[in-house]
Amino acid sequence: MTLTESLKKIRKQYKMTQEEVAQFLGISRSGYTYYETGKTVPSIEMLKKLATMYDTTIDNVVGMPQEKNVSGRAVSETGYISEGLDPLMYMKKEEKNLIMAFRLLSEEEKKKITNDAIAMLSKKEEQC
Repeated sequence: MTLTESLKKIRKQYKMTQEEVAQFLGISRSGYTYYETGKTVPSIEMLKKLATMYDTTIDNVVGMPQEKNVSGRAVSETGYISEGLDPLMYMKKEEKNLIMAFRLLSEEEKKKITNDAIAMLSKKEEQC
């Protein structure tokens, strides 16, 4: 796998946009796009930042075969969550925002939302 293929693949595995990755790296979206198209090659510092963001190694970022990331968790070749992986790292931005908002609520508010969500899921299961 080429570097450009690997950068695109890992970004899509994490359901991130080029803009989100660029913001994390502190560069423009077009600057990051150049990495994915092969117009420029990321520096070792940028590769380190990408590895940190994806919680993996530089080897994995550049497409070197690897069975586990630096946390010791296996990453499947298809990009789907392997058994034992933390599903939070694959959440979409709006899902992460919902969790962050939930954390700001009082315990009573959290309990009410949790109960409401469980009730909604129960109704949905009954309809199936």
